Amino acid sequence: TAKMAARQMSSDDDLPSTGVGAPLVVVEDQNKAESVEPAAAAAGADVEMVDAGAADSSAAVAEKDPLAVTPEDLLPVAPSGVAPSAEEQRQIVTGLLDFYKSAEGEIWYVVAAAWFRQWKSYTKYMWSTFDYSRVPGSRPGPIDNATIVDANTHELLPNLFENTNFTLVPGCVWVKLLEWYGKESAPPIRRKAIYNSSRLDTEIEVYLVTLKVFEKPGAMAQNVVTLSRGATGDQLKAKVAALFGVPNDDNMRVWELWTGEYYMMIKPAQTLVDQGVNRTSSIAMELKAADGTWPSDKKKYGSISSYAAPSTTTTKTTNNYSTATYGSSYNSSYNSSYSSSSYWGNSSYSSAPRLKGQTGLQNLGNTCFMNSALQCLSNCVPLREYFLSRKYATDINRDNPIGCGGSLATEFAKLLELMWSQQHSSVSPRELKAVISKFAPQFSGYQQHDSQELLCFVLDGLHEDLNRIRKKPYVETKEKGERSDEEAAAEAWKLHLMRNDSMIVDLFHGQLKSTVVCPTCAKVSITFDPFVYLPLPLPDKQKKSLTVLFRSADPTKKWRKYGLLVPQTGNIAAAKEALSALVGIPPAGMAVADVYGCRIYREMEDTESLNYIKDDDLHFYEVPPAQPAEASVVIKVIQRTAYTVTRSSYSYSTYSYGSYASYTSYTLGGVPIYLRVPADVTYDELVRLLVAHLEIQLPAPAAAAPAAAPAAA
Repeated sequence: TAKMAARQMSSDDDLPSTGVGAPLVVVEDQNKAESVEPAAAAAGADVEMVDAGAADSSAAVAEKDPLAVTPEDLLPVAPSGVAPSAEEQRQIVTGLLDFYKSAEGEIWYVVAAAWFRQWKSYTKYMWSTFDYSRVPGSRPGPIDNATIVDANTHELLPNLFENTNFTLVPGCVWVKLLEWYGKESAPPIRRKAIYNSSRLDTEIEVYLVTLKVFEKPGAMAQNVVTLSRGATGDQLKAKVAALFGVPNDDNMRVWELWTGEYYMMIKPAQTLVDQGVNRTSSIAMELKAADGTWPSDKKKYGSISSYAAPSTTTTKTTNNYSTATYGSSYNSSYNSSYSSSSYWGNSSYSSAPRLKGQTGLQNLGNTCFMNSALQCLSNCVPLREYFLSRKYATDINRDNPIGCGGSLATEFAKLLELMWSQQHSSVSPRELKAVISKFAPQFSGYQQHDSQELLCFVLDGLHEDLNRIRKKPYVETKEKGERSDEEAAAEAWKLHLMRNDSMIVDLFHGQLKSTVVCPTCAKVSITFDPFVYLPLPLPDKQKKSLTVLFRSADPTKKWRKYGLLVPQTGNIAAAKEALSALVGIPPAGMAVADVYGCRIYREMEDTESLNYIKDDDLHFYEVPPAQPAEASVVIKVIQRTAYTVTRSSYSYSTYSYGSYASYTSYTLGGVPIYLRVPADVTYDELVRLLVAHLEIQLPAPAAAAPAAAPAAA
């Protein structure tokens, strides 16, 4: 039953949707009326008869916005017939989703998460083994989206989160839920699946994107347009043209702005999601000047979208601050001026000649991992000359099924030409980044990734894009056998070149001799394997240095600082052993404290790790072990300095200071001390012992001045 429902509802879901969620069935002539599903008719589906001459009617249906809320959507819908049991509902929905695969353009429905959670609890949908010990929930009422829909605009409330505020269900599931439970007056919210080429998958666009639109870079007035990220650049261009009342023709184009400047031209045929346009993007219109030039041609901003030699402009420069102003007109009736500013020499284009290669790569979020790898490749001289001389063009292999269709090599070449044109202080690798994200989705977005992994992908991708072997033959790896290393290696390399022949192979590929010994029969297998990169692990440090302070029990000896070499994963006991070898005191006769702010922060046990200990944090004290015949105690002493604070009272009647009051305050200072003393030590003996330990820390008294000679009589 579930599989039949899956096939039925999957086919129904391909049809346009009516306001109440039932499929709108379109048949071509009267003889095909029997194809209307009875379930659809029972749910109140509209059946429209269309013959060959009713082209206008079908066009009207096609132009209907499938996402718009209709008056019928605002009406409550009653359940149709008797709903199956909770168990059957779970089986039907599970069957629908098992056979369901989302496709671009399909309609999904937004359902309030609270209602859907109640339904899941009632039907035990997606319960785990442990969940079955719970008591199922009660049967939910009609589908109610009132908590997620604006009561006035009937639109989805902003800032909602999936699975917290709402749940997305495909159209086939929505139709079943509507049939079983009906709905309240809150309208159903439909959303379309769009294709994201950078992820190589579809995604449901819950919120349409609202873009800030400016008439020109630097304009203060801000307008907005709202459209799907699945819309094309041409559709965005039409909306912008209508917004500003200019003709939508070849004399007008749109750009994405970056820091208020032209950054990337919006491509007409690509979708906005594929071009990286999102809700944070700013869009500007550009109009062609009367002389047929574009304002952006007069000053380039480093985008590889606008790959052309920049034209020389006249700029006025004062203290590294430059301003360039351009004028443009359209049909002598629509005038627009464009001005931009670059501060402190950060403009991506400079008319002054630059040193070759002295060009940076702009950071696209946290893409420094990519920029560093690209700069390394840019400064590999043979590779760079191969691309700049355009020899790569004859090697591009667009038919390689494991390549990038030549797009990676092409965008890499464009980027190198910009970087070595001596015209830019920095350029944006945005389009190269888009190609990388398309064929390696793990690098999608603008977060940090591993630089080596990115470099490996780029080298492999360039190799496959430039592989001169159009049809790879089948080859078998051969072992060395009785041959010499040179002979076996030469044959292995020859076989490798039969399938791989590119500039990347010439520059970066090598061979490794691999020896494998069978632990059972001791057979030795030796092969010569190709490699393009050789990751080598950095050896872990076995030891680490640690600086500590040591205080002897001898009051005549000062504090000493020692550098210890201890195991990387060592503990306090290991540090005691290392210090014992330097000072000749057994570890059992030491106490260790973490000292902070002239006080003992904590006493350290032998088992505590040294991982988070910093230099000079640890203080080691010689504390002789207790003798069995003598009772003793260990005391810990902190030092403080007394000082006198004097304050005066102020009389508001006489406007003068009156009597003065003094009191003593204390501040911590010096270094704490550990002492082992007899248990019956007297106060006077303890004072003398402390004075003896502290005297070594005090500065020597100043020498008395020599007596003056007696005055002459």
